[in-house]
Amino acid sequence: MKVAKENYNKKPSQKLLKSHQKEIYFLLMIIDINKKRTFYKNFQKSLDIPSGKIYNIGN
Repeated sequence: MKVAKENYNKKPSQKLLKSHQKEIYFLLMIIDINKKRTFYKNFQKSLDIPSGKIYNIGN
């Protein structure tokens, strides 16, 4: 969990993070469970998109 939160904090899109707090907490739970799976790596790649957009999961 700490690693994921630190990665979020390093991203420039703070407004996006605040507007998606519930989704982020949910995804952090998923990441915490699936750290060693490929989903974690794919999700990390999605965070590196220049536009700062996160895949809209659960909405």
